[in-house]
Amino acid sequence: PTLTPMQRTSLRRYRKNLRSILAYQRVAEPAKSGQLGEALRGALRIAAASHQDTYDRSAFGAGWTDANGDCRNTRAEILIAESLVPVTMSSTGCTVAYGRWVDRWSGTVTTTAHALDIDHTVPLANAWRSGAWSWTSARRVAYANDLADNGHLIAIPASENRTKGDSGPEEWRPPVRADWCDYAVNWTHIKAKWGLTATPDEWAALETMAATC
Repeated sequence: PTLTPMQRTSLRRYRKNLRSILAYQRVAEPAKSGQLGEALRGALRIAAASHQDTYDRSAFGAGWTDANGDCRNTRAEILIAESLVPVTMSSTGCTVAYGRWVDRWSGTVTTTAHALDIDHTVPLANAWRSGAWSWTSARRVAYANDLADNGHLIAIPASENRTKGDSGPEEWRPPVRADWCDYAVNWTHIKAKWGLTATPDEWAALETMAATC
């Protein structure tokens, strides 16, 4: 069947993230997508959440950083990268005012930047209770502002981000079931890359989502 542009984009992201997981784990690429759960098994250490009562957003830095000193912080860089059209900058040239963004989870189209949040796919509070509590301050700031990894930070409607909060996949999943596979692979890749753990309920949810691949 012919894929839509959004489906082709989702498939490319899925393949890219899956290759990253497989390389990280040094396992052979599954012959069939139905074997994805087996490929992901072992990617994460299963453990109970820890230190959840000590989380503070400031542990991950004061806010978005400007890594290259061009006055455009992490939020602006993500908005520029994910807009489907050239963005319109503010008068200062430092913040994004307008563009065209399609939410990869709901398909919602947004043209005004202030209506978007930059979502950490694995939320900061979730990362904290999964192991980030033990990191250095520098590593936590690097995690909060990671621009190198496709899917680590995503522009999504503010209302969707508020609904998701700091939930893991056992509590929040993309509203479109067809996106569950991409989300599960992306979530697992991020946690594996950063050495974060998953709770038993979280892992069960990831396996359920991976079964849709």
